Amino acid sequence: MKIAVCGSTTHYEIMKKIKQQLEAEGHIAYHPDDAGPKFEISEAQVGIITAEQKNFYIMRHLQTIKKCEAILVVNVDKNNQLNYIGGNTFLEMGFALALDKRIFIYNDIPRVAYREEIYGMLPLVIQQDLTKIK
Repeated sequence: MKIAVCGSTTHYEIMKKIKQQLEAEGHIAYHPDDAGPKFEISEAQVGIITAEQKNFYIMRHLQTIKKCEAILVVNVDKNNQLNYIGGNTFLEMGFALALDKRIFIYNDIPRVAYREEIYGMLPLVIQQDLTKIK
């Protein structure tokens, strides 16, 4: 299965490792960095992302989701939020839903204001068991 790995870029290394594990399970997995060339950032801009750069990364990953059959939301803890799903990942989930893609969630659905909307997307929570992705 072709799977786009989604999640907070704070968890870049975790998502990269999960991509490798998915590939070991026989899937074709895409990490956000697999979508194409990076937006050029000058030394003066390091640590500061402009609206244009953010748009570039969002659009690039949405194009990746289009070519996949499913997404895997890697929702690990961030900023004292258990099983964090932030705004950008929620946007990716909505996009996947609109394209009739399967949605897998790595950990339990977080207790956030938009929890009901996440449930309404009918995701499969895999509890870190990648063998449940079929």
